[in-house]
Amino acid sequence: MFVSLLLATTLLAPAVTPRQPAVEPQISIAVASARSEVIITAGPYDLPNMPPDMGEMHMGTPQVLRFDWPVDGGLRGFNLSMQTESGQELPKSIIHHLIAVNFDRRQIVYQMVERLFGWGKETDPVMLPAGVGVPLAKGQHLGVYAMWHNDSGKDIHNAYLKMTLPFIPKAKLQNPVLPMYVDVNNHIGGVTTFDVPPGKSTRSYEFEFPLSGRLIGIGGHLHDYGVAVRFEDAVTGKVLVRLKSDRDDNGEISKVGRFIWGFHEEALPIEAHHLYRVGAEYDNPTGKNIPDG
Repeated sequence: MFVSLLLATTLLAPAVTPRQPAVEPQISIAVASARSEVIITAGPYDLPNMPPDMGEMHMGTPQVLRFDWPVDGGLRGFNLSMQTESGQELPKSIIHHLIAVNFDRRQIVYQMVERLFGWGKETDPVMLPAGVGVPLAKGQHLGVYAMWHNDSGKDIHNAYLKMTLPFIPKAKLQNPVLPMYVDVNNHIGGVTTFDVPPGKSTRSYEFEFPLSGRLIGIGGHLHDYGVAVRFEDAVTGKVLVRLKSDRDDNGEISKVGRFIWGFHEEALPIEAHHLYRVGAEYDNPTGKNIPDG
C-alpha cells in the first residue's frame, strides 16, 4: 500500500483578533453522485481587510467545523473556491491555508488526528488518477478549519468557502493511499512558528516512518521569502526531492512545486525506522529578523 499523498511544511504566524461575525459559520454537505463529488460549503465569514504592514499575520484562532463523510469509498482530490453570498467569485488568495482532518484515524508520523489534506494560497487543485484514493467510510468524523489573509484592500462580509471533493465509490477503489504530513517545526499542542533571520537560512526536522511503503507524491507550503522545501535521506544526506517556490520581487510566494514519483512500481520506497529529514529554505533580504515569520 502506498504511504502518502502529501508531504508539507506548514509555517504558521501569530494571530490577529478578528471582529466577531454576526452569524457563526455553518457547514452544509451535498453529494453530486453523477459527478462523483462531495460539495462542502462553509460560512458566512467576516474577513476584515489586513493592512500591508501586518505581513503574514492571520485572523484569530481557527474554528473547526465538523461534519460526517457522506459516502463509502475514497477521497480522490480537492479544489477550493471563495464566493460572496450572491455567488460572486472571490480571490482564493484570501485563504492563507486550510486544513481538513479525519478524527477517526491518526497520522503516520505524529500522534494526532489524520490530516487529510492541506491547502495554501499557492496550492493548485489536486486530482488523483482513476482508482486511486484515500479510503473513507460513510459516517467517519471529519473537520475543516481555515486561516485568512484578506489583503484585498476592503472588508469582505458574508464570504463562503466551497470545497469540491471528488470521490471514488468503494467498489472502484483499486489503489488505496494514505496522506502523510511533516512540519519543520511541529509541536503537538503548541505553535509551529519560528523567526526568519536575515539572509539565507534553513530549518529542518528529522523523523522515522513507523511502517514501510511507497511515497507517490509530495507538495509543500512556505511563507514569504521561502525558497524551497526539501525531503532528504537523513542517513546518507541524499536530497530525494527539492520543491522550489515561485516568488515575486517582494518575496511573496505564489506557488510551491510538486513532484510525483508514480502510483505503482515507480513510487519511492520508504523504509520503516529509517531516518528522513524535511527542510525549509528561506532567503530574507530585509536585513532584519522577522519574528514568527
